[in-house]
Order: sequence, then C-alpha cells, then structure tokens
Amino acid sequence: AANNPLGFPGAGLRERSLLMDTDGGGSDQVGLPRDFVWGFLMGFFLGVIMLFWLWERSVSHRQKMGILTGVTCQLSLRYMKRSFEANTGANLEDGAMG
Repeated sequence: AANNPLGFPGAGLRERSLLMDTDGGGSDQVGLPRDFVWGFLMGFFLGVIMLFWLWERSVSHRQKMGILTGVTCQLSLRYMKRSFEANTGANLEDGAMG
C-alpha cells in the first residue's frame, strides 16, 4: 500500500521502471532529479575529489552526471576568473584594481 498511493493495480510501476536501468539487472539505478542536484552541488563545492565517486556502483547515474557537471562548472569558472584577472590586471579576491 505504501508503494501504491493511488490504490490502482500497477500504480507506481512507471516510477519504479524509470529508476531502473534498461538492462533489467537492477544493479545500477538512474536516480531521481534531486540526485543530479546533490551531485552537482558536491561536484561544484568539493571539486576534483568527487571524481573518485564516479566509479562507485552505489552512486546513481544522475548523481554521476551531476558530479561531472558540477566539477566542469567549477573548473570553467576558475579558468574564466584567471583569464579575466590576467587580461585586466584586476584581483577579484581583494576587490582592488591594478
């Protein structure tokens, strides 16, 4: 009854099928959209260290994609900041120019 909140036969089946991989093994899960958000936040704030989690079988596919996206955004922002500082002579940490 807890997995079938509507009480219809087969209700909740679509949600379960979306979470499982298409190979039918069920060992890897695709995950929920919130897994992507958590992966993104961890990848962005913890950085390259989170890349080691990509090989963990217990981490869902969406969380892995979130980690990759977060690390990529962090590295891109870091690169753009350094490029801006080199081109303008500004130091963004101090807030002072020149």
